Amino acid sequence: MGDENPIRTLGDYSKPSHEGYRNTIELPIGNNVVPLRSDTIRLVQNGCSFHGLRSEDPNQHLKDFLKLVDSLDLDGENRERTRLRLFQFSLRDQASNWLERLPAGSITTWEDLTTRFLAQFFPPGRTAKLRNDILMFQQHHGESLSKAWTRFKDLLQKVPHHGIDLWLQVQIFYDHVNPVTRRTIDQSAGGKLRDQNAEESWALLEDLTLYDNESWNDLRDFAKPIKAITLPQDVLSTSDHPLIELKNQVQRLMEAHLAQTQPTQVNKITTSCEICSGPHDTQYCMEDIEQAFVEYASSRTDEA
Repeated sequence: MGDENPIRTLGDYSKPSHEGYRNTIELPIGNNVVPLRSDTIRLVQNGCSFHGLRSEDPNQHLKDFLKLVDSLDLDGENRERTRLRLFQFSLRDQASNWLERLPAGSITTWEDLTTRFLAQFFPPGRTAKLRNDILMFQQHHGESLSKAWTRFKDLLQKVPHHGIDLWLQVQIFYDHVNPVTRRTIDQSAGGKLRDQNAEESWALLEDLTLYDNESWNDLRDFAKPIKAITLPQDVLSTSDHPLIELKNQVQRLMEAHLAQTQPTQVNKITTSCEICSGPHDTQYCMEDIEQAFVEYASSRTDEA
């Protein structure tokens, strides 16, 4: 029987070994485990990656990841396990290195993973900055109600853990819009928005933005000229001929209308003087009136 505790040399301690290696994420034990498909892993890697950059939004990454993974339609137990197995494939560069540096087996639930992930990439300073952006919200000059409300809600979504109650969210928005917008809100509320509770006020603002959307209500969009449709001659079909004939009729009507509205040009009639052959009528000839009359009378007598 060999020695259970063999003496190890200093060289033995220096030899690399894979023994004892464990993943950071300790997967829960379960039955009927659904195997991961390679195309599912590639889908996560290509469509939902997070690098750990300051410009990236970790909350948005979690939303995108859950939207993708939960679309696999798994049961509760397999959903938790699949999230843990796939999340590591969504991390790249600095984010992947962060996960590898955590103690082996330190993450056992999805709650553990998301808590540590947000603590690393959404530090308290970032939370304070975004919460301050909400508190200091201001409607921009020329900004419509719908755009201001959408921008305000975007600020709220950037920091879901802002801790601001619903009534205070409505109050902040109401207090920081311009007087015209505030008057519109009050009129829609039938008096003052302050007379409504938090839920009613939020619903009112949601309804107002539906009717204030500039992309539908801006009359200038309806006044824009429509580009003419040109049909390629080499791709005309039988169904195109009525359209072409209609186009020609419209063209003829337009030409006729323009012809009627244009002023008629009166051509100047030019005659030769029978006295001096000048470019004027005989009665207006001013050459030696008396002599001209005698010559003219004589010529007319000879002709007779």
